[in-house]
Amino acid sequence: MNSINRGRIHLSVDIEATAGDEVLAELGRLYTHEHVLVYDTQKQKLFRLSDLSNSRLKSLLKRSGKRLDESPLRNFIKQLSSSLFLRHKRNVEWFDTQRIPPDTAAIHGYFQPNLFKGILENPFMSVLLREPLERTIAQYVEWKRSKGKVRWRIDIPYQPNTTFREFAFRNELKNFQFKSLGDKRLGDFDLIGVAECLDGFIMQLHGEEPRRNGIQPTQGRIQQSKYKKLGITEDLIEEFKEYNRKDYDLYYLAKEFIGYCE
Repeated sequence: MNSINRGRIHLSVDIEATAGDEVLAELGRLYTHEHVLVYDTQKQKLFRLSDLSNSRLKSLLKRSGKRLDESPLRNFIKQLSSSLFLRHKRNVEWFDTQRIPPDTAAIHGYFQPNLFKGILENPFMSVLLREPLERTIAQYVEWKRSKGKVRWRIDIPYQPNTTFREFAFRNELKNFQFKSLGDKRLGDFDLIGVAECLDGFIMQLHGEEPRRNGIQPTQGRIQQSKYKKLGITEDLIEEFKEYNRKDYDLYYLAKEFIGYCE
């Protein structure tokens, strides 16, 4: 078992639309699937990663195995969101959040870290953040594509004619990443990353020194085309930034903390 957590249970806080599937795949590689628990937001219980369907596990492993073979730009564009569409094997064993199996090495999912307050003693905590506008765009795309059938920690009733502006300025999504940390500050986390430099975060999971990576996948013609399609103007961007000021402060602080992602 990898020594990054130094024997502490690894609490991997996933935030919707931040590339959580890739992180989950790496946790499975690090700790083996039977020692990784995944939080199901609907049941509010945990199950072993090994209890995902074989096809779902193969999908995760394939995505993880290619992470260093593809350019960060291609990898980031392909992973528009971090939707964990759970397809289980039969006879899944479920665990209450207060009944953590003794062989657990990591817990991953859409939860605030204080969910395990008083249950896990001194966990190793990690979190991956994403540029707030890009994260909200990915969440909107996923919500539209699945017609609202998502397993997020929040429920947004599906309306097919909802515009991006209407979606983005919902109160439930205001400063979403900031609220996802619960009562924790960024400095309370042992490992922090940003989705633009996902490879650096994954290298650190494996105990490796991250490379400096200044690639910004959301720039250029792809970004302009996407923004135009969604009706995102300069005025909307400025309004969005002000509306999500805490999220932007958190995101910029994360980039300062990690240092390798310009």
